[in-house]
Amino acid sequence: MTTKEQERKALAQIRKIVEGLGPDSYIAKAFEGCFEIAEENIENDFACSMKQRADSASESMHKSHEKVIELKEKLVEASKELCTKDTKIKSLEARVTQLEQRRDDLLKQVKEGSDTAVQNWNMYREQQDRADAAEAETVKLKAKLYDLLVKE
Repeated sequence: MTTKEQERKALAQIRKIVEGLGPDSYIAKAFEGCFEIAEENIENDFACSMKQRADSASESMHKSHEKVIELKEKLVEASKELCTKDTKIKSLEARVTQLEQRRDDLLKQVKEGSDTAVQNWNMYREQQDRADAAEAETVKLKAKLYDLLVKE
Protein backbone atom coordinates (compact mmCIF):
# COMPACT_ATOMS: atom_id res chain seq x y z
CA MET A 1 0.00 0.00 0.00
CA THR A 2 1.44 3.34 -1.06
CA THR A 3 1.20 6.56 0.91
CA LYS A 4 -0.40 9.75 -0.36
CA GLU A 5 3.04 11.31 -0.65
CA GLN A 6 4.29 8.43 -2.80
CA GLU A 7 1.18 8.82 -4.99
CA ARG A 8 1.85 12.56 -5.38
CA LYS A 9 5.50 11.91 -6.40
CA ALA A 10 4.49 9.25 -8.91
CA LEU A 11 1.84 11.60 -10.38
CA ALA A 12 4.42 14.40 -10.70
CA GLN A 13 6.80 12.04 -12.55
CA ILE A 14 4.08 10.84 -14.90
CA ARG A 15 2.99 14.42 -15.54
CA LYS A 16 6.61 15.38 -16.36
CA ILE A 17 6.94 12.48 -18.80
CA VAL A 18 3.65 13.39 -20.58
CA GLU A 19 4.56 17.10 -20.70
CA GLY A 20 7.87 16.08 -22.26
CA LEU A 21 5.99 14.51 -25.15
CA GLY A 22 4.41 17.89 -26.02
CA PRO A 23 0.83 19.16 -25.87
CA ASP A 24 -0.10 17.67 -29.25
CA SER A 25 1.03 14.13 -28.46
CA TYR A 26 -1.51 11.33 -28.48
CA ILE A 27 -0.71 10.44 -24.89
CA ALA A 28 -1.05 14.10 -23.74
CA LYS A 29 -4.51 14.24 -25.37
CA ALA A 30 -5.51 10.93 -23.73
CA PHE A 31 -4.42 12.21 -20.30
CA GLU A 32 -6.33 15.55 -20.52
CA GLY A 33 -8.19 15.96 -17.22
CA CYS A 34 -6.79 12.75 -15.80
CA PHE A 35 -4.10 14.46 -13.69
CA GLU A 36 -6.73 16.64 -12.01
CA ILE A 37 -8.85 13.57 -11.24
CA ALA A 38 -5.79 11.79 -9.85
CA GLU A 39 -5.04 14.79 -7.59
CA GLU A 40 -8.65 14.79 -6.31
CA ASN A 41 -8.45 11.04 -5.70
CA ILE A 42 -5.27 11.44 -3.65
CA GLU A 43 -6.61 14.37 -1.59
CA ASN A 44 -10.09 12.99 -1.00
CA ASP A 45 -9.36 9.23 -0.85
CA PHE A 46 -11.44 8.65 -3.98
CA ALA A 47 -11.03 5.98 -6.62
CA CYS A 48 -12.54 7.84 -9.56
CA SER A 49 -11.40 7.56 -13.19
CA MET A 50 -11.89 9.53 -16.38
CA LYS A 51 -13.68 6.47 -17.81
CA GLN A 52 -16.14 6.48 -14.89
CA ARG A 53 -16.81 10.18 -15.41
CA ALA A 54 -17.29 9.68 -19.15
CA ASP A 55 -19.62 6.72 -18.54
CA SER A 56 -21.57 8.73 -15.97
CA ALA A 57 -21.85 11.68 -18.36
CA SER A 58 -22.94 9.34 -21.15
CA GLU A 59 -25.56 7.73 -18.92
CA SER A 60 -26.77 11.14 -17.78
CA MET A 61 -26.98 12.29 -21.40
CA HIS A 62 -28.91 9.13 -22.32
CA LYS A 63 -31.39 9.70 -19.46
CA SER A 64 -31.73 13.35 -20.48
CA HIS A 65 -32.39 12.28 -24.08
CA GLU A 66 -35.11 9.87 -22.90
CA LYS A 67 -36.62 12.64 -20.77
CA VAL A 68 -36.61 15.00 -23.79
CA ILE A 69 -38.45 12.37 -25.85
CA GLU A 70 -40.96 11.85 -23.03
CA LEU A 71 -41.50 15.60 -22.68
CA LYS A 72 -41.94 15.98 -26.44
CA GLU A 73 -44.64 13.29 -26.34
CA LYS A 74 -46.35 15.09 -23.46
CA LEU A 75 -46.10 18.35 -25.39
CA VAL A 76 -47.77 16.76 -28.41
CA GLU A 77 -50.55 15.38 -26.17
CA ALA A 78 -50.98 18.76 -24.45
CA SER A 79 -51.08 20.50 -27.83
CA LYS A 80 -53.81 18.12 -29.03
CA GLU A 81 -55.77 18.67 -25.82
CA LEU A 82 -55.33 22.42 -26.15
CA CYS A 83 -56.55 22.28 -29.74
CA THR A 84 -59.59 20.26 -28.66
CA LYS A 85 -60.36 22.68 -25.84
CA ASP A 86 -59.85 25.64 -28.16
CA THR A 87 -62.36 24.15 -30.60
CA LYS A 88 -64.81 23.59 -27.74
CA ILE A 89 -64.32 27.17 -26.54
CA LYS A 90 -65.03 28.50 -30.03
CA SER A 91 -68.13 26.33 -30.21
CA LEU A 92 -69.31 27.60 -26.82
CA GLU A 93 -68.58 31.19 -27.82
CA ALA A 94 -70.71 30.70 -30.95
CA ARG A 95 -73.49 29.21 -28.79
CA VAL A 96 -73.28 32.20 -26.42
CA THR A 97 -73.60 34.53 -29.40
CA GLN A 98 -76.68 32.60 -30.58
CA LEU A 99 -78.21 32.72 -27.11
CA GLU A 100 -77.51 36.45 -26.81
CA GLN A 101 -79.22 37.01 -30.18
CA ARG A 102 -82.18 34.89 -29.07
CA ARG A 103 -82.36 36.87 -25.81
CA ASP A 104 -82.33 40.14 -27.75
CA ASP A 105 -85.08 38.85 -30.05
CA LEU A 106 -87.20 37.77 -27.07
CA LEU A 107 -86.67 41.10 -25.32
CA LYS A 108 -87.76 42.86 -28.48
CA GLN A 109 -90.85 40.67 -28.67
CA VAL A 110 -91.61 41.32 -24.99
CA LYS A 111 -91.22 45.07 -25.52
CA GLU A 112 -93.43 44.94 -28.60
CA GLY A 113 -95.87 42.74 -26.67
CA SER A 114 -95.75 45.17 -23.76
CA ASP A 115 -96.48 48.06 -26.10
CA THR A 116 -99.39 46.11 -27.57
CA ALA A 117 -100.59 45.15 -24.10
CA VAL A 118 -100.47 48.80 -23.01
CA GLN A 119 -102.41 49.82 -26.11
CA ASN A 120 -104.95 47.06 -25.49
CA TRP A 121 -105.27 48.07 -21.85
CA ASN A 122 -105.79 51.72 -22.78
CA MET A 123 -108.40 50.72 -25.34
CA TYR A 124 -110.11 48.51 -22.76
CA ARG A 125 -110.13 51.38 -20.22
CA GLU A 126 -111.60 53.75 -22.80
CA GLN A 127 -114.31 51.24 -23.70
CA GLN A 128 -114.98 50.57 -20.03
CA ASP A 129 -115.23 54.32 -19.35
CA ARG A 130 -117.68 54.65 -22.28
CA ALA A 131 -119.68 51.69 -21.02
CA ASP A 132 -119.74 53.17 -17.50
CA ALA A 133 -120.83 56.55 -18.91
CA ALA A 134 -123.52 54.88 -21.05
CA GLU A 135 -124.77 52.93 -18.04
CA ALA A 136 -124.91 56.09 -15.96
CA GLU A 137 -126.79 57.84 -18.79
CA THR A 138 -129.17 54.88 -19.01
CA VAL A 139 -129.86 55.10 -15.26
CA LYS A 140 -130.58 58.85 -15.58
CA LEU A 141 -132.85 58.29 -18.55
CA LYS A 142 -134.72 55.51 -16.73
CA ALA A 143 -135.12 57.81 -13.75
CA LYS A 144 -136.52 60.59 -16.00
CA LEU A 145 -138.82 58.11 -17.68
CA TYR A 146 -140.01 56.89 -14.32
CA ASP A 147 -140.57 60.48 -13.18
CA LEU A 148 -142.53 61.22 -16.37
CA LEU A 149 -144.64 58.09 -16.03
CA VAL A 150 -145.38 58.65 -12.40
CA LYS A 151 -146.34 62.37 -12.84
CA GLU A 152 -148.88 61.74 -15.51
